[in-house]
Amino acid sequence: MAQYLVGLDGGTTGCKTCIFDLDGKLVGSDYREYPSYYPEPGWVEQTTEDLLPNFYDSIKTAINKSAKNNVRESKTINFVKSYTLMRK
Repeated sequence: MAQYLVGLDGGTTGCKTCIFDLDGKLVGSDYREYPSYYPEPGWVEQTTEDLLPNFYDSIKTAINKSAKNNVRESKTINFVKSYTLMRK
């Protein structure tokens, strides 16, 4: 079975998923926008409820666009810094 690398970049305005073969050739991609909230100048907030469905849909769509529907496994490396504030 062929192997592929799946990358997801979750940014401030949207997320992009790219699928590459092991030779580095792009075989599928997808981009989704999601809302950002600006409660004060210089602040930006996002909600998990807005982000996660877009992440999942972007990954699924990129796989479908690549016609590599035999993707069964992925490895994850996370280089993201994020903060979630919780109320008591």
